[in-house]
Amino acid sequence: MKKLVFLMFFFAVIPLLSQENGARGTLTDSDKKDTIKGTKRALIIGISDYSSSDLTLKYADDDATLFKNYLTKIEKVAEENIALLINEEATSFNILNGLQDLIASTKKNDLVYLFFAGHGDVVDKENVKEQLGFLLAYDVNQNREFYGTQGVIPFKDISLTVNTIASKDAKITLVLDACRSGYLSADGAQNNLKTFNEYLQNSTKLLSCNPNELSYEGDNLKLSEDNTGHGYFTYYLVLGLMGAADNLVQDNKLQYFELQGFLDTNVNLATNNKQTPVVKSKTSTGVFKEVLSLDKKEALEQIQNPTGLKNILASRSNSNTNEKGLELNSDLIKKFNDALEKKNYYGTSLSAFEIIKQAIKEAKTDSNIINLMKNKLVVALSTKAQLLINDYIGNVENLPNGNVFQQNAKHLEICLELIEKENFSYNRILTSKLFLEAYAIIKNRQFNKYPLAKKKLYQALEIEKKAAYIYNALGIVLNYEEDYEASGENYIKASKLIPTWTFPITNFGNNYLDKSEYEKANEYFKKVLTIKKNDINSYNNLGAVSENVGRYQEAENYYHKVKEFGGEYLSITLRNLAILYKNKGNIKGAESYYLQAIQKDSTDVDALFGYAELLIDENINSQKAVGLLKKAIQLEPFIAKGYSKYGSFLRRYPKNDNDLIKADSLFKIAIKNNPFYTWTYASRGWLFHKQKEDEKALTSFKEGIKINSKKASAYYYLANFYENGLQEKALAKELFEKSLQIDSFYMPAYKGLVSLLNSENNQDTSIEMLQKVIARNSQAPDLYALLGDTYYSKKEYEAAIHNYQKAIEVDSTYAKGYTNLAYSKLITKEYVDASKYFKLAAKYNPYKNKVADFSKLFLLQARREIRANNVEIAATILEQAYKLDINIETVFALTELYYFTNETGKKKALIEELKNFSAGKSWRIKKYELLSKIYIDLNDAKNARFYFDEMQKINPIANVILEALVLSINDKNNVAKEKLKTVNPLLLREQYLKRKYNSNTINIIKKLQE
Repeated sequence: MKKLVFLMFFFAVIPLLSQENGARGTLTDSDKKDTIKGTKRALIIGISDYSSSDLTLKYADDDATLFKNYLTKIEKVAEENIALLINEEATSFNILNGLQDLIASTKKNDLVYLFFAGHGDVVDKENVKEQLGFLLAYDVNQNREFYGTQGVIPFKDISLTVNTIASKDAKITLVLDACRSGYLSADGAQNNLKTFNEYLQNSTKLLSCNPNELSYEGDNLKLSEDNTGHGYFTYYLVLGLMGAADNLVQDNKLQYFELQGFLDTNVNLATNNKQTPVVKSKTSTGVFKEVLSLDKKEALEQIQNPTGLKNILASRSNSNTNEKGLELNSDLIKKFNDALEKKNYYGTSLSAFEIIKQAIKEAKTDSNIINLMKNKLVVALSTKAQLLINDYIGNVENLPNGNVFQQNAKHLEICLELIEKENFSYNRILTSKLFLEAYAIIKNRQFNKYPLAKKKLYQALEIEKKAAYIYNALGIVLNYEEDYEASGENYIKASKLIPTWTFPITNFGNNYLDKSEYEKANEYFKKVLTIKKNDINSYNNLGAVSENVGRYQEAENYYHKVKEFGGEYLSITLRNLAILYKNKGNIKGAESYYLQAIQKDSTDVDALFGYAELLIDENINSQKAVGLLKKAIQLEPFIAKGYSKYGSFLRRYPKNDNDLIKADSLFKIAIKNNPFYTWTYASRGWLFHKQKEDEKALTSFKEGIKINSKKASAYYYLANFYENGLQEKALAKELFEKSLQIDSFYMPAYKGLVSLLNSENNQDTSIEMLQKVIARNSQAPDLYALLGDTYYSKKEYEAAIHNYQKAIEVDSTYAKGYTNLAYSKLITKEYVDASKYFKLAAKYNPYKNKVADFSKLFLLQARREIRANNVEIAATILEQAYKLDINIETVFALTELYYFTNETGKKKALIEELKNFSAGKSWRIKKYELLSKIYIDLNDAKNARFYFDEMQKINPIANVILEALVLSINDKNNVAKEKLKTVNPLLLREQYLKRKYNSNTINIIKKLQE
């Protein structure tokens, strides 16, 4: 026995059938008469394979097929009067159309069967009297957003179908296998049953179990070679209906109490008392149906020896089946099917839509065929649209761009032309169309069209007031317009309608994040984790909160949880990690994450924008950056950020005045597309400043504040302009403080304010402020770095170092801390540490922190120490410079020092290294001169001559002293002495010689002068 995948109930509804207890006795097959005067017809639906794999069931489709076989073989329902919808065919549109077809085709005295096996749900547990129950069709979304969407069959439509058919004096048997789906709460079954009871008060009901129980399936109930199991209730119910339940009053008349007893005994026993079916009717002694002796005999044999119920049914003939089908216009149908296969839905002369219109115009095709064609096209178009909406509701990360939403809205517009307003699906399709049109605007970030998006969403809500996904979308629009209160109200409405749906809860968290209320944002993101354990979007969002408040290590830990629990990073997480690493000064890491994000999704425009900005800001590759910006604009031409970033690049690096004019035009487009992007106003302001139009510049900054009065960045940008553009520090200070009033964690404002205070020698104010902030946000490395900068500006280097080290303790990958420590340690003459930190700084940002530049600082310091005769200290510095970066300068400087200290004999490897360096002309002259002196010192006449000659080849200026030394080592002392006589005596003074030669070489020169 296997645990349930879904809980079933099975209703037999015969509102107008009232049977009296007749004379009891045995009814033979020949005695039985079919008392049905009308036609038997059926709509049978079974869904195991839902569009969302999370809703997959085992045997619902098999149940439907079994029940269809039961009807055709036992109840003798003609094949052409049965509509069978299995799995992907069982879309909500097809099912609702099937219900309407049942209503339209049913006549007086007909017997109608309606069977559904699949998931069912009741959303609102507080108000079951309203129409809140749903059967879930193939195209349902898994997040329980059923109002205003396709993919569901409301109970009200089932009730309407039953009541309408009953009002025609027809009989209806309703079978529903849809009590509880796997994701419902523990009391979901009770709510389902209660809701069904509300709608079907006059019905006879056969339920698979009590409300506090589950239904079970058995893999051991093999019905045929190609089948692996069945639900216990369905299995024994079909056997019972065949006659196995006629075992108390054995008269071939199945009574309700007999069916109850049979199901109780067999299902309860099979499930180890875990499942007790329930039979409810107006009278338990009423006759449910008559059975044939042969059916009864075989059903009883099946119970004793379960070899395959389907095989029994398959052996029966279909005596009442009419195999004749509709006479189809084969050429028309072929063209239509060909168009559908090619997805040529509309817009061309050979499209499916035009073929339908042509058929209607020519009036040669049967109306049933035209309706069938219409339905097929509607299903194709509406299913695509619904699956897109399902992705939105499921908060799928990489939704397509807005153009896809607009295209699907057009699909639904065609659908509305094909169906009547009275169609069960009309309002749902209209609601979906309005949503898709609105969300196309939202997804394309066409902020200037947000009023239109809001209008469409409000229109949709007029049609369906319980559509949570509409409220959620409306909240997104209002949030971006900074109408945070109204935005939050819509998120609350969405969440109340579907408490288990995490999307509006997440958005409410974003609402608080945008308001800089970080604790509340965290509260909502963590709430999602209580509903959906290890939800990767929540970890990403929690990381964003931590990053916003400057707690980078905490943020990074959250981001890595996305991969830990999701198997890979989300695109947005990769972008966030890139931004995080850039903030930490780890530019190499930031670049790596941007490249991963782009590799994951080459159309991710935010990744393209971010990477382009990194390439520009760090002077890595501006040409490549421009290419990325242009690509992003081409991909999503409505997004303001691309125009703003490109305009900023042209403003900063104009080739001519035309670039500045172009920059302004780009800023205008950006502001039109998105008036809420504060950087555009700031960058345009700096453009006007560059053009010496400061009044226009101020107007631009202030316009940004006027439209974005609740954003800290708007005030920060103006403060920065007052300080660095207009040199009005008092106004700058006020605006930095205003920015921090809006967001007390806004790090750029702290940096700006601290820099300003320190420049005015007001470091004590900076220190007092930073210490207070650190007391409430102790895990933000930027704050310790700012405190270190403040002490550094006071020349209190030990205190500065202490705070820089604290920043690294808080976050070991905080690359800015290593750069700060390196410079500080250089000043405090801790050269070994300085070299270590410079290496780390260069590792994290090799573009700005070049080791060659750092090594030059060491060389400069070494020269100072040499001039001060601190040779040992100089040697330490040069050794660290050499370890930091082995280049011609560091090798030469270290080799030269060893020459002056008469230690070249111990440094032969270093000499070889110097010899092997290729360099430009000036460095080759220096190298050959030093090598010649070294080999003179080593008494190596051959090499001394060789390198002197190499030097002379490229340096025609005579070096008479060095030439004399080379002659001397080659046993030409007399010639050497004569050479020295030609040298200016001032150049032979010991004070001058010490600058050029070591003591050993000076002694040789003195001997030559004797």
